[in-house]
Formats: sequence, C-alpha cells, structure tokens
Amino acid sequence: MSMLGAVSLEISESKHTLGIVQGAIQNAAALQALIDNLIMRGLDPEGRHLFIVDGSKALSEPSQRTLGADNQAPR
Repeated sequence: MSMLGAVSLEISESKHTLGIVQGAIQNAAALQALIDNLIMRGLDPEGRHLFIVDGSKALSEPSQRTLGADNQAPR
C-alpha cells in the first residue's frame, strides 16, 4: 500500500495539500483518480504543472495522458 499526494508550492514558500489517495504501489489508477479529483475541484488541465514521480512509467503515464508530457520533471 502506498499514498500519493499533491502539494501546491507557492512563491511565498507556503505549501498546501491539494489531495491524497491511497493505492497499491506504483498504481496508475490511483494517480489517475487523484488527477481527476484535482481537475474536478478546479485544477486547470491546460496550466503548467510539475509532477515528480519515482521513475515508474506506470505513474508517469496518467499525468502525461491527462495533462501533457511537458508536465514531467526531467529525469
């Protein structure tokens, strides 16, 4: 079992938890559910977002598919 979280980092250095989901280790469905929930609550899918994942392709695919490949951190 693992936890996936989304955090907003502001220029003022404040941090805000945007969402947390529980899922199996490297579970693309759990990450997709988190992204879908964030979009439903107002995240602009056309905006610029940085997703940092552990290198797992399973976790990279949902964010690339939903928000675009430009939102991935360089490896």
